[in-house]
Amino acid sequence: MFFSGKDDYNQALFFQEVFEEYNQRIFLFIAAKVSQRDNALEITQEVFIHLWHYRKELTTEKRDSIIFKTCRQAISRFFKHHPGNPPALFLEELQLHLIDDAEEELEYRLEKESRLEQMQAAIQTLPEKRKYILVANKIEGKTQKQIATEMNLSRTAVENQIQKAMLFLKAKLLG
Repeated sequence: MFFSGKDDYNQALFFQEVFEEYNQRIFLFIAAKVSQRDNALEITQEVFIHLWHYRKELTTEKRDSIIFKTCRQAISRFFKHHPGNPPALFLEELQLHLIDDAEEELEYRLEKESRLEQMQAAIQTLPEKRKYILVANKIEGKTQKQIATEMNLSRTAVENQIQKAMLFLKAKLLG
């Protein structure tokens, strides 16, 4: 999905925080009621797709209630469409998968953190004007036109600075 403005970007960040906070809890909740791990993962994905559509409702104090009601509804739909599936994963199998997932998630987060630190260091090496333009556009969500007006530049000049910054970062991080 394309995020057009700062509000959409903030909503995406908020939803990412919700995902990181609730992903394992939702999976465990669903896996305790569904017989196969793949089915639990599929239902978990459906829950998050549903929650994305109703993400504005998640800011209320009823967040847990909304999330787990959505889980129960998704589980109910699953059993309605798959009546032959026996409920409940074996606890040992579930724990093994959780350990594997936790290790993978830790590796992923450490790698992501390392890439972010490298990106921040590379941004710091940009010339001040180019760095300001890049941060204003890519991080703060300002449009090229807004930056051009603010800095008394043409929109094309701002666009060129962003392109040069991105090429520099790509070369620095990949090369």
